[in-house]
Amino acid sequence: MKLPIMRNTAILGWAAVGLATAISSLWAFWGVYESFHEVWYFTSPAQNLALTARYLGLMLALVVLSVPAVRRPRLGGTLYLLFGAGFASGF
Repeated sequence: MKLPIMRNTAILGWAAVGLATAISSLWAFWGVYESFHEVWYFTSPAQNLALTARYLGLMLALVVLSVPAVRRPRLGGTLYLLFGAGFASGF
């Protein structure tokens, strides 16, 4: 039985999906850990949730950007580049 050969674009696409998944997973783990480690000492639930959202914001952004990237790779790639440029300019 002969296996189908994947195109280079398909390999790069799946590598990008794997990278986005890995970064999102690690950031979610770190965000939840830091959230319970540093945030949940305020008496106001609104402050606690606001700071938790701040820790998990990057993970949520990467997950949201992954949806158009899977459906329309060029649009998704452009959105990732724009997000990366905006994120890098914040530093």
